Amino acid sequence: MKTLRASIQLFFRQVDISDLIKKRYSSNSITHRKALRLIEEILYDEDITHRGFEEISGYSMDDSERMLQKVQEDWAKSDRNEGRRAHIFGLIYRFCTHVLTLEHNKPTIQFDHMLRWRELSLLLGEDLFTCLFTAYEDLRYRHQRNYFDWAPIISTNNLRLKNLLNKGIAENHFHLFGSSNHYDLSWINLMNNIEGRSKAFNKFKTHKSRNERFTSKNDLELLVWKAAYIRCMLFNKIKELDIIDAAGDPCRETKTEKIDGNEKESSENKKATTLDELFSKQTEQSWMEAGKKEIRSRLSQLQVKIDALKMQYGTAYTIADTTGTPDYCYGHQIVAKNRGANELLTGERWFLYRCFRKVAAETPAFAPYEDLLYLYLLIKQQFRDEIIQQNKQVGFANFSAYQNRKWHFLDGYPLFGSALCSMAVSTTLLNQTIQSLEARITPEDTPDEMCANIRKNDRLCLEKFNEVEHFMAKNGLDQDLPYLKDKNESPLFYNIHFIKKPDSSIKKLGKEISKTIYETATHIALCRHDQLRKTLKVQALSLMNTKWSTRKEGKRIQGIDAASSEFSARPEVFAQTFRYLKFCRSSHNDDNLLEELPEKLPATFHAGEDFYDIADGLRAIDESIKFLNLDNGDRIGHALALGIDAEAYYRCKHSVIMLPRHWLLDNYSWLISRIHKYNLTQFSAYCGSLEREFDVLFQDIYGDFLNEHQHKGANGIQGENLQNQINDYNEFVASEEDGPFHMTHITPTLYFEAWKLRGDNPYYYTSTGYFQRKRMYSLWDEAGENCMYPTGGVKRSSRLVNALYHAYHFNYQVRSRGEEVKQFKVSHTYKQLITAVQKAMQREIASRHIAIECNPSSNVLIGTFRRYDNHPIKEFFNTGLVYDQEKLNECAQLCVSINTDDQGVFSTTLENEYALMAGALEKVTDKEGNRIYKESQIYHWLEHVRTMGLQMSFRNHNKEKR
Repeated sequence: MKTLRASIQLFFRQVDISDLIKKRYSSNSITHRKALRLIEEILYDEDITHRGFEEISGYSMDDSERMLQKVQEDWAKSDRNEGRRAHIFGLIYRFCTHVLTLEHNKPTIQFDHMLRWRELSLLLGEDLFTCLFTAYEDLRYRHQRNYFDWAPIISTNNLRLKNLLNKGIAENHFHLFGSSNHYDLSWINLMNNIEGRSKAFNKFKTHKSRNERFTSKNDLELLVWKAAYIRCMLFNKIKELDIIDAAGDPCRETKTEKIDGNEKESSENKKATTLDELFSKQTEQSWMEAGKKEIRSRLSQLQVKIDALKMQYGTAYTIADTTGTPDYCYGHQIVAKNRGANELLTGERWFLYRCFRKVAAETPAFAPYEDLLYLYLLIKQQFRDEIIQQNKQVGFANFSAYQNRKWHFLDGYPLFGSALCSMAVSTTLLNQTIQSLEARITPEDTPDEMCANIRKNDRLCLEKFNEVEHFMAKNGLDQDLPYLKDKNESPLFYNIHFIKKPDSSIKKLGKEISKTIYETATHIALCRHDQLRKTLKVQALSLMNTKWSTRKEGKRIQGIDAASSEFSARPEVFAQTFRYLKFCRSSHNDDNLLEELPEKLPATFHAGEDFYDIADGLRAIDESIKFLNLDNGDRIGHALALGIDAEAYYRCKHSVIMLPRHWLLDNYSWLISRIHKYNLTQFSAYCGSLEREFDVLFQDIYGDFLNEHQHKGANGIQGENLQNQINDYNEFVASEEDGPFHMTHITPTLYFEAWKLRGDNPYYYTSTGYFQRKRMYSLWDEAGENCMYPTGGVKRSSRLVNALYHAYHFNYQVRSRGEEVKQFKVSHTYKQLITAVQKAMQREIASRHIAIECNPSSNVLIGTFRRYDNHPIKEFFNTGLVYDQEKLNECAQLCVSINTDDQGVFSTTLENEYALMAGALEKVTDKEGNRIYKESQIYHWLEHVRTMGLQMSFRNHNKEKR
């Protein structure tokens, strides 16, 4: 199966499309449709041998040649009959016969092959396989198919898992705008609105991340134009063959009229199917060989043809008061049988199915067009590679490059834009038994905008969900669903997630400051992330006034979050915002309208997902808890740093970490504090090594700050005697410091005391070391002080600690030098320390009853581990999965859930996330090849996870007991 999958990847992802076009149209003659077809000829391409050799590690050139020989002689035949010809579509069908089956007229994954299916379908998309498989199977069994409304991501035939999940599951990490079928919708939109898309393509930066040969960005745009032409031609041919063959495919839409006892074509269809000059052999060759400038001049001609086909064959589609004809392949007979959540996808599926059925039947009249179908699929695949994350790069930045593209080809097309939100929710709810769906959306600057956004999303997301009758029948519901009257009773609710953004102020300031000023500059006026903090305040006040007002839209909001790259902003930036929203009740003037005091707003925070070093990932988790005051019932998103294998991670990084110097300094101080807090006495000797590294690095970053105060001598800070300040602080650190404290030697312990203040509003501190509580005039101001951490007033009474914290924000040299990159060599002892800290933190978080949102596919694609069975979820919680009491005691038994994150980007569903984890765990073996986990253990564990997911839902957080 591995070699078969490699062969499919070879022919559908690693061939040069431009070369194939040149091969097909190389002759000046126009008899190319009678020549040996590409779909056959490519099997014998000598250049394929070399790339086949590169695809499978450990294969020699001879091995690759034997693999290709197997392809030619066996796998590429559409069935095992000797008379059948070999072509590349036969490879797809051969793979599908192993991994797919038909259940209830829908393509379904055979569970034993779930991981194989995931690996290949993630790369090539599911419709290529499902449409071809249904076409071949329907022809084999003489079935007349008119149903194409299966889920965008099909499920498995695992009955035991289905029964388990049918009890109800919760989706606790679901980014609304990243969870729709933006690739499918973008492609359909492009194929029907091809003209005037250059602006979108100019914003669309290709992601050259694979080893295959790529075309440029401009070439991709040109290829998409050619794909639109091919699709139009193939559709036209299918309609022509429907009329010629009265016994053709059952999905044909030919209209006939009876004259003198004989059925004849209607004049409308006869006119429509007359050979169009646009699709003549000469025009086809001209289109396929032409360059970008020439094709651009012809786009209007193609668009006119597409519009005519939409008027003749297309069907209107309405969603949330927006009506249009989305696709000329979306015909009235398709719509009649496909009124579910995925009906916008059915036109393209019908088109592929019809083409593949002609291929399967070896229809002579369609044979000359099979190469065009192959070229269409290759172009579609290259476009998909730029939308769906399936490359081998790690990190959030790689994911973000894909995530940010979802609107490029939908912007300006209201029907498709509305469908993006609608399908995200409706396909999720209608195809799975989800009792709680937490959709994450961004905040708005005013309550009116916030309420309008929620109303719009409710209308888009729940309209299709509410109208589908088969959903009601499936769940034994009456037509009068309770949430048709009250949307708060629906599974859908909202979590407002703030966006982390990078702080560019210091870089801009650096460009503006001359060398002379740079050498003498000390304090700057703006703290770190000043602009983002101001934006957060506006959004927090807007959210508070929306949530705790009498507006019904406020009830739809059940939690808060902060997302995006962890390198952009640390948790400290969101501290005041989260504390204000979590614990303040209301700050607007209509409190007297509330019948009772509202409950606190629960919170989650993306932390420990992406990091330079596991240490700063763990520190981000700790900062989230301490600075944001996360407590019982709150959650942390991803938290990979908390459980990934440290040895494997650093081996992946070659034991060398590159990170900003200030991050490394913080890591040193924080790790030393963890050694003391968790009583990790085995690392006491290593602690001295960390302290020495800290001293050197601190001097490099804060040297000018120290010299500034040291040179003031007896005047100290703002005229105060420096030694008096040291004596004041010595009373606090006496138990932790040996010997007298000197200003020129800031210890990691002292530095860590300043770190503890980072949850406070930085403008409450002055360079003189004073904490200004008098500035607090409102509830927002009160939230600027972290009253829960650190405990006790002594931290803020020490002016040395306060001055260090102020320098962290407002000292130009400290900030600019801290951003410089430092290389850090990871030792064996350091790895052991990280593992020990992970275990201790897991126990601490478990004791705080804070839950972890796990997202297997997202984490596998973003993280450094590449296997589902290596996901840290089983390190967080293993009850039911193992019976060894020692292993059970070692595990912190954290509360965890399985979620999808951005299911549109990662091409997954919640049900499949459970299935992927189950399938991966079933295949885990020991050194002797024996399975480690029994089936009953896996499903016992999954049942616990399913239950915890429901318990973790913010929808149930403040529900009154009944």
